[in-house]
Amino acid sequence: MQKIILYTVTLLLTTLLYAQNKTGIVKDSNTDIPIAYATLQINKNHGTISNEEGKFSLNVSNFKETDSVKISYLGYKTISFAIKDIPETILLKEDVVNLDEVNLNQEQLSVEEIIQIARENQSKNFNNFSNLKQLVFLRFKSIAKIKEFKMEIDKARNYDKKMINKLNKVIDSVRDLTKNKSNISYKDLLFNLYRNDKDSTKLSYVKATLLSNPDNDFSAEAIGDKLKQGFKNLFKDKVFKIKILFFKVEDSLKTKDIVKKEKMLIHPANLARQMGNLYKHTTYSEDNLISEILNTKYYNYKITNNLFYNNEFVYEITYSPKRSKAKYKGKIYISDESFAVIKLDFNMLPNKKVYGKSLKWLGFAYKLYDWKGTLEFYQDDNGKYVPKYIKQSKKAYSYSNIPLKFIENTKNKNKLKFKLKSEFESVETQKSEMIFLQNNGISNKTYNGIKMEKDFPIIKLKKYDPSIWKAYNIVAPTQDLLDYTVE
Repeated sequence: MQKIILYTVTLLLTTLLYAQNKTGIVKDSNTDIPIAYATLQINKNHGTISNEEGKFSLNVSNFKETDSVKISYLGYKTISFAIKDIPETILLKEDVVNLDEVNLNQEQLSVEEIIQIARENQSKNFNNFSNLKQLVFLRFKSIAKIKEFKMEIDKARNYDKKMINKLNKVIDSVRDLTKNKSNISYKDLLFNLYRNDKDSTKLSYVKATLLSNPDNDFSAEAIGDKLKQGFKNLFKDKVFKIKILFFKVEDSLKTKDIVKKEKMLIHPANLARQMGNLYKHTTYSEDNLISEILNTKYYNYKITNNLFYNNEFVYEITYSPKRSKAKYKGKIYISDESFAVIKLDFNMLPNKKVYGKSLKWLGFAYKLYDWKGTLEFYQDDNGKYVPKYIKQSKKAYSYSNIPLKFIENTKNKNKLKFKLKSEFESVETQKSEMIFLQNNGISNKTYNGIKMEKDFPIIKLKKYDPSIWKAYNIVAPTQDLLDYTVE
């Protein structure tokens, strides 16, 4: 009897729990095609977006069944439902613009004049992101593949042939792990982002998860750890120094003390710096991405559509390179009322790069390229535009051809020495999407009182678990994320 009662209570709690989250899909009413990144909003600071497959998950706890949810997307009619009436399939109708019936404030302006006014109005339209607290959800996906991995013993001193063969076996076993494999990882982060001015950013942790197979980690650091682990079994209690070129990496590498890290961490200072750079390069600085694309010296423009968004008329403008200094092509969406950029789609041209450094004479090269993405903004209560959603992807190319020297740390004249000659080349595709769930003003005193943790703990998963995020509005998982399992 007690078991039946316990089962019934568990079932009721589970049903109640999942009733707090409304899930479904947003589609075009005419084509039945899913609409990616549609906005679902209950109030100013409570909402979410549909994912790239049109699917959504909206947490509705703490709201009444009769409270209204607004669904909107650029070029479609905005509709609303009471929470209790949200259907599993939400159909949006295109908002067709009849130019004869639309009262355009700037009907006579050329596309170049529209672009120029938008550029001049940037400082007025966009929040400078000072004294601001934002709740941010970030999903990061990485797909890494090694193109080339060569490693062999170049020189060995005071080793017999048997030991050299053993060393080679360790090297071969690590190299074989990387053959014809791709390493896929997903990282979900929820954190509070605090900004005091354009150059000051802090973070506070809420929750973080990692879905990744550590055995398929092909980063240079991970491969180094695998080699160390193999050498540990050969050298037992010996102590080594490692040198890369003329630089000492570790003073005393004790092979017996090398253990695999069981707990992975996220460093808030690094993430805060990355978020600060993201703002700097995409929004408010004079040389940001929007300012660059609004430069009529470098780009050609053409109005390709006229849309409505929340009863606001919007120009859809396609831009393409005019001069060699132009780096991008894509579409930009500008409000007819405020001349603010409310959305930007960008694709980096094939012959351009975000960053690159080629020092192959030192055995090193790195390049970030093929950058593409979408920025979306919405107007806050003060009439300023703040980020709503940022999606981006890019590729990272790495090359190294640097010898590693292992030298036994002893005064013995017959100390063990060996040098590894290696060549490592990899390409990593990095994809990320961010949704800004809340935006609130803060005082300087509040900002100064925020103490950043040294590390964010991260929950390591073998399969995506939606219950971890049940209390939050995040981007719904895609099917490939749901299907991914760590063996």
